[in-house]
Amino acid sequence: MDSAEGQKLLAMLKVIAEIPDSVEQQGEAAVQAYEEAAYLLIRVSKGEEKISELGATLGGLASVALGFDGIKKNCRYGECRSVMTSTKARTTALITPIELGAQDEAKALAGEGRTAKAIRRLRKDSGLGLGTAPVALDLLTQGHTLPTTYSQALDALRQLDAPLVAEMTDLLSSGHRDSAIKLLRERTDIDLAGGYHLVTELSVQLDTQ
Repeated sequence: MDSAEGQKLLAMLKVIAEIPDSVEQQGEAAVQAYEEAAYLLIRVSKGEEKISELGATLGGLASVALGFDGIKKNCRYGECRSVMTSTKARTTALITPIELGAQDEAKALAGEGRTAKAIRRLRKDSGLGLGTAPVALDLLTQGHTLPTTYSQALDALRQLDAPLVAEMTDLLSSGHRDSAIKLLRERTDIDLAGGYHLVTELSVQLDTQ
């Protein structure tokens, strides 16, 4: 804990512990610590990082802040691996369009170890929130290409959750556009603008059939 890494983790823990409901209101330092903690949690969950008990505590705090549905931990001999049981954030990341240039920049930044800046780059021109942007970055570093248009996003949603698209289609067919948007936002973490555009894309495709 006296090491530089230990001190860094302690500082991040302190910032995260003091974050209220709105992380962004706490300023740049809080947001950066939050993003780094979230990304660390994802890497630990996949067995790509080994962290001490202190690191495990950091991951636990980040998971609560991110709102993951469940975290299963198996800590042993100072190593901890976590398994995220929620797919909500992953689905949202895969259906949120991000321009290709931003994706490439984020991957390059992550490759340089500048994780927080990479996450901020993804969030800058998209509707990704603090909870989904780290997941999107993880997908990118694993070789996934995220959608760049709402047409691609809708195709991705059909593959990820066909029943949801079917329900949205039924609502649109009945003239309930707002209900379709609400349903999409309840099932995912997509923001209001993203939900509107995705449902609009579905409506357009239905009209051309």
